[in-house]
Amino acid sequence: MCSSDLIELTSAANNLQGKVNIIGGDVVVTNNTATTLGTTSALGKLTLTSTGAIQGTDVINISGPVDLNAKGTSISLTNSKNQFGTVTLLGKDDVTLVEDTGLTLGLVDAKSLALTSNKAEIAGAAKILVSGATSLTASKNVLLPALDNQLSGLVSVTSATEIGRAHV
Repeated sequence: MCSSDLIELTSAANNLQGKVNIIGGDVVVTNNTATTLGTTSALGKLTLTSTGAIQGTDVINISGPVDLNAKGTSISLTNSKNQFGTVTLLGKDDVTLVEDTGLTLGLVDAKSLALTSNKAEIAGAAKILVSGATSLTASKNVLLPALDNQLSGLVSVTSATEIGRAHV
């Protein structure tokens, strides 16, 4: 899919198979099966709701907010060159996200959480709910100040500079 304008595919009947490559302004996609993202770029926001897992190893570059909802299954976007705006992750299962320049979190609800920011910090003021293990790796700060964070399992934080107050 390619357009500099809004791309909106929101029918509950959508059945996008194989690698989905998206280039657009704002992108809103609903898929009734697992979604494999190929090369994806949006000048605005990306909203992706998938009945199955959301996964991808190709570069994803989103300038605006990113809302990923895997409807109770996993989210795994692992290219080291990914760049996201503020990311909301609703997987309720395992979530793995790798980002190149700095990861800003919105609401997170996951069974396990593994986040890596290669060149900057991991930060966020929204609520983070993780029932299992949490692993946060950043080349700079890790700052998660929300008082209502619930990180219930083992928490591992690796930061080259500072670990800010986190309520766990």
